[in-house]
Amino acid sequence: IEYRRLPEVFNVKQVRTDYAELLGRYQKLATAGTMREAEPPREVIAGVIRAADRWRRLDTDPVAACNATARILADFGATELAWDYLTTPLVSRPDEAGPWSNRGAMLYAQGHTELAERAYRLAFEVEPGNAGILWVHAQLLLESGNTQSASKLLQQLADGRWEPR
Repeated sequence: IEYRRLPEVFNVKQVRTDYAELLGRYQKLATAGTMREAEPPREVIAGVIRAADRWRRLDTDPVAACNATARILADFGATELAWDYLTTPLVSRPDEAGPWSNRGAMLYAQGHTELAERAYRLAFEVEPGNAGILWVHAQLLLESGNTQSASKLLQQLADGRWEPR
C-alpha cells in the first residue's frame, strides 16, 4: 500500500479494502502463531501497528481498523496493546455502558476472556445501577471457570438494590 505518495483526494472505500486485506493477512499469521504457541517477532507486531495507524490516519471512522488490530494483537498475546486499540473508538463516549458491554460480548465470543472481563467491569463502573451488566459478567466468569469471582458478583447481585428494569 502506497502511503507516502498519496494523492490529495483518494477513495476511502479502497483504503478500507486494502488495509482490511493487509490486516487479514496479519490475522492469519496471528492465528498460525497461536496454534503453534510461538512468540511473534517484534517486526510483525510493529508491522501490524504501523498498518493500523496508517489506516486510522486515512479513514474518518477508526472502528474497523481498531477492531481488526485489537483482535490480531490479542491473538498474538499482546493484550495491553490490544486493549489500547479496542478502547480508542470509545474515548468519545466515556459515559455510555452499552459500547463497553458490546465490546465485552465481542471479546468473549472471540475467546479473549481477560479483555472481555475488563470491558464488563468498565461498563458496570459507568452504569453501576444496571444489574444486567453484572449478571452477564458473572455468567462469563462462570463459563470461563472463574467461579470464585463469579460468586462475588452473584452475591453483589443478591445483596444490591437495583433499578426496576
